[in-house]
Amino acid sequence: MIQGARGIQGPDGLCYKLAVVPARGRYVSLACVEMPEVKVADVLVCTLPVGCSSQTLELDVDFVTACVPGSLQVVGCVPERPVACTADVQQSRLTLRRDAADLTLPLDVTLKIMGTRFDRDGQRFKRYTQAQALRNYIAISF
Repeated sequence: MIQGARGIQGPDGLCYKLAVVPARGRYVSLACVEMPEVKVADVLVCTLPVGCSSQTLELDVDFVTACVPGSLQVVGCVPERPVACTADVQQSRLTLRRDAADLTLPLDVTLKIMGTRFDRDGQRFKRYTQAQALRNYIAISF
C-alpha cells in the first residue's frame, strides 16, 4: 500500500483567534468573533442606583482606541428585570437611561458594545487563496 505525504494537521486542544493590537504604548489582545467584518466587542454591567434615571460613563480606553472612531455602537442592552431602558455611545462615552417610572430599586443592565477594528475599516468578506487560508490556520493553532 502506498501512503501519500502527510498533510496539514488540525490543532490539539483549545484553539481560538486573538487580535493583538497596540493600545496606549502597549499591546492588548482581543478575542475574535467569526463574522464578515472585523469587529471587536466589550460586554459590561452598569448599575443605575435608586432614584437615578440615567448615567454616563467613559468606556475602556484600550477598547475605544482599538476601534475606528465613530464605529462604536450598543448592540445589546439587557436589564435584570423588565424595565424600559436604552443606551448609546458618543465618542468614548456611554449613556444609559431607564424609564423614570422605575426608580425605587437599583437596576443592573448588561451592555454589549461593538466597533470596527481600527485597522480593518471597509473590509467585508476579504478574499484569500487556499494557501493563505492554510497558513492562517496553522498560525492560530497553538
